[in-house]
Amino acid sequence: MEYFTREGRGLRIVDSASRRIFRGSPKALLETLLQDELTTFEGRLEALKRRFGWRRNVPVYIDEERCFFLSASSREVDTLWVNAPRVVAIHSIPTGARIDFFSGTSVELSRDSRLLRRRWQRALVLMRLIRGTV
Repeated sequence: MEYFTREGRGLRIVDSASRRIFRGSPKALLETLLQDELTTFEGRLEALKRRFGWRRNVPVYIDEERCFFLSASSREVDTLWVNAPRVVAIHSIPTGARIDFFSGTSVELSRDSRLLRRRWQRALVLMRLIRGTV
């Protein structure tokens, strides 16, 4: 899974080979993914906040292949939940930012590229800290 975003009656999940719709909220999707890790969304966020002392914009670590960061506030309609390990680069473009993925796909956002890069780097640092490689 590369990213997901709200759409109509649910979430549009974009992967390198497919696009599908999940009927539910971002929290419901993350809860579903976290069930395999025997935890809940709130439990994972609280643990990450306590362990690393972060208060806001905490990436959601699922497993070694999935760690999501937000492109904007979770309250905004056009927010993307981006899977950090699948991102190759985040580029600045005249209208905002472009996120390139390993699969060759890209998505353009009207967001500040520096903000997105910081959030992406934070998610990657979190993954390294959890793995114990920092």
